[in-house]
Amino acid sequence: TVSQSWLEVLVPFAKQGVLAEGEPTGIRGTNQSLAAALHRFLTDRPADGAGGTLYVNVLTLADAVVDTVGRILSALLLLLVLWWTRGGRLAAEQGLRLGLEASLVLILMVVISPIAWSNHYVALILPAAAALEGLRRIRPPDAHGGRVRRRLFLALLLSLAPIHVLPLALSLQLAGAGVLAAAIVLLLGGRRQAPQAPASP
Repeated sequence: TVSQSWLEVLVPFAKQGVLAEGEPTGIRGTNQSLAAALHRFLTDRPADGAGGTLYVNVLTLADAVVDTVGRILSALLLLLVLWWTRGGRLAAEQGLRLGLEASLVLILMVVISPIAWSNHYVALILPAAAALEGLRRIRPPDAHGGRVRRRLFLALLLSLAPIHVLPLALSLQLAGAGVLAAAIVLLLGGRRQAPQAPASP
């Protein structure tokens, strides 16, 4: 059954951090999570999965070291998202602000979790839609809007480009998620609420 097959994947992951096929979660071939990217670039494992022949590594570090680096970077990303989503920085309505903040959380989830990348296109629909709506509400369309527009276009290119194993090994989709997050950060921090004039007596 579906539930049984799901448990066969989840139980080893929960117990020892490995997926059902026996590979450590951070080294699952062309998975686009931060942990998988670090293992492709910083260890001597093949970038196209177990038994593969494609290597993109720039260093050869031990798995434990790379895992530690991944945890530290994940914690730093979490702190950055907390910083970017602190209150009082968006000139648009609270509804849009909430959507943009939720979008950053979704992107962070996809970047940190090796399993979340299985559904990354679905998970990134809300961030893309929220960024487009934020861009639409920038009036007049100023230079700030141009910076957001360029980042969204680049994020789209990077996300759709990987139709071959090499762009996946080079983590272009992960880069696309990062560029999308950068566009959302611009929308959150680029325009401040104008101070309210005191009511006349």
